[in-house]
Amino acid sequence: MENRAAKKHPRAIVWLQEGDISTQLHPLPVEAMWGLKKRALVLREEFRCNTIGDVARLSPANLRKRFGVWGDVISRWANGGDVSPINSDNIASPQKGYSNRTTLPRDYCRREEICAIILERVDEVCRRLRTASQEGRRIGLGLTYASFAGGFHKEKTIRNATNQENEVYSVLLHLLERWWNRTPVRAVDVSISDLKLTRAISFHCKRTAFLSLLQFLSYNGYTFVMDPKQAEDFVVDVVIHKYTFEQVVSIIESHSH
Repeated sequence: MENRAAKKHPRAIVWLQEGDISTQLHPLPVEAMWGLKKRALVLREEFRCNTIGDVARLSPANLRKRFGVWGDVISRWANGGDVSPINSDNIASPQKGYSNRTTLPRDYCRREEICAIILERVDEVCRRLRTASQEGRRIGLGLTYASFAGGFHKEKTIRNATNQENEVYSVLLHLLERWWNRTPVRAVDVSISDLKLTRAISFHCKRTAFLSLLQFLSYNGYTFVMDPKQAEDFVVDVVIHKYTFEQVVSIIESHSH
């Protein structure tokens, strides 16, 4: 759940307080727990768990007996615990692509139901693209079939990069019609890669942002000295969130006199 929320947060980190576990985490369907995949179906069908709260109430020993070492991980996650370290280098790295996947609470058989789920994924992915001032050319659709047995992931590269829902959705419908064999669907994934900065950022905003920086430093008695090409790359890297705030400050300080 917090993985999804973090993608909407400007610093890519969302804190879930201990007191929020029972009200925000436990009411969610078991499929909303990140990383379970096929194990979510086992929890629902074999353990009769409908929500993450139901999983949290299971004995760790029973989970360990069914899933091995994964049982301890599932129990810990269901109770809001995760010992994984936060890698700040990954957070600062530029995005190579965006995707959004959802595991459905049941098998979807009707085309209109699947299209509605695809459109929801498109809205989220395109929102994240526009937030990052990026657009992409390679559009992908993945369907996982009933019981998590089989499926496909296919991509289509379009001529002009986009971050607009209607253009992306049109390509995904084409992929759906060509590759879906009408087998019931249990999970849907939408992705966009082969990214670049939007035209507005590439041709206008970079110069404006850099000039604003120079003016601000001049008002405060500083001169910014950097090779023009290096300066252009620096502005682009800031836009695509390659640097943390502290790193941006350090670079500006090192080139200001």
